[in-house]
Amino acid sequence: MDLFTEQLTPENITQGLNTRRWRGPVWHFHTLTSTNDLAKELGNQGAPEGTLVVAEAQTAGRGRMGRQWVSPLAVGLYVSIILRPALPLEELPKITLTTAVAVVRAIRRATGLQTAIKWPNDIMLAGKKIGGILSEMATSRERLQFVVVGLGLNVNNPRISGELAALATSLAQESGRTFSRVRIVQTWLEEFETLYDGLLTQRFPDILKEWKELTITLGRQVTVRQGSREISGLALDVAPDGALMIKQANGKVVSLAAGEVIPRPGERPRDY
Repeated sequence: MDLFTEQLTPENITQGLNTRRWRGPVWHFHTLTSTNDLAKELGNQGAPEGTLVVAEAQTAGRGRMGRQWVSPLAVGLYVSIILRPALPLEELPKITLTTAVAVVRAIRRATGLQTAIKWPNDIMLAGKKIGGILSEMATSRERLQFVVVGLGLNVNNPRISGELAALATSLAQESGRTFSRVRIVQTWLEEFETLYDGLLTQRFPDILKEWKELTITLGRQVTVRQGSREISGLALDVAPDGALMIKQANGKVVSLAAGEVIPRPGERPRDY
């Protein structure tokens, strides 16, 4: 099949998919505003764990902090999955960390390319962003009802131009090859299922150890932006709750639950 005409249909995704937990249903759309938004609607209607929403294009794809995720037709992965884990609310960040490890594993298996993770949830290649993870939860009476995990990944996007060129790239742009989006999403589902099983059976310390081995953030001088506030220092560690531990110049160690790692003065975007 021509990789540029290959579609993420339920038949293509489920054929040969080696998973037990993730069995659909798969909702497929040519164009959708946001896979996460529809997945949340389906979750509220009682859709089972493993329900998948995929789109060939998004008109209002979202990244972190409400930013738009550019989602051109038939070249990227825009996919959301519904989870119903028996976990307390405070453990939601563990799902995002687990998802990121699964994405890196899947890309390596499906393409042979080695990607990395930038705290908290960016997937990087050659110093530029190729993907991001957006996890959103629904609660009732302070109990977790379900989680929607969304993945946006630049796969066969042609050369990215304009102001995004310094920040973003794609698997195809960096390798000079095109790839099967179906194969990548299948591999991600397989890797994610294995890791998710581990998360639910108290093996998260092993997942976090692998996350730390895959990140480009730790051990470096970083600047993290939180709204109008910026915090700089040495990125020491990531805690089990996903918080980034930074040692400031005055020796004080601060714990950051959220934020965005940005280039420090004098750095190029691909340096961080």
